[in-house]
Amino acid sequence: MTKSIPTKIRYYLVSLLRGISQVILQKNALSGALFLFGVAVNSINMAFGVALGVITATACAGILHYPVKQIEEGHFGYHDEVPTSSTTT
Repeated sequence: MTKSIPTKIRYYLVSLLRGISQVILQKNALSGALFLFGVAVNSINMAFGVALGVITATACAGILHYPVKQIEEGHFGYHDEVPTSSTTT
């Protein structure tokens, strides 16, 4: 059974926010949203870099058929978030 479009969007957004929160070793979408907000308050460019890194890493993990459970937990967002945020400063 396939998921509906709103369910897929919600799943993807939660995965992205959990990926952002992995930097502070949390698996919580709210922590990710607050962390991204805090970065944006400091530097919009850095927040853009964080979002870009997490989006590309999570999308690539899905395209390459990595385990869904690991994508949902945000494991792939952390690895690209740190380098892209530092290069966009």
